[in-house]
Amino acid sequence: MDFQNVFLRIKRETEIETLTNLAKLVNTSQQHVSRKKKEGIFPTDWAFKVAQKYGLSTDWIMTGKGPKTPEREVHDSYMVMLEKWLEEYSAPDPRKKALFELTIEREFPEFKEWLRKKTGKDEDHTISKVA
Repeated sequence: MDFQNVFLRIKRETEIETLTNLAKLVNTSQQHVSRKKKEGIFPTDWAFKVAQKYGLSTDWIMTGKGPKTPEREVHDSYMVMLEKWLEEYSAPDPRKKALFELTIEREFPEFKEWLRKKTGKDEDHTISKVA
């Protein structure tokens, strides 16, 4: 795909503003990105990495057509961000993670029942983590 158009879409929808920013994200050198720009080729695997990080559709990044953020990709991205936030939030005090889990189980008894069936355990798994 045309490097210039793809990169413009990425710049509009992400924090990536320079070829150096892109190179860091896709784990390559800025020189390699510049070479691809001169060739006019934007590698699909780079678009995939951008899509994963920013919750965008790889197809939309490459073509500009279709939805920017397919529902499934947005959901996955949200859950990934929630997990990262929880790791950071609970790092100073691991009991915070157990409190979060306990709150989820209290607010969503359906999840607690689902978890009980999945694990085959009748015990409250978060309370044992807090102790």
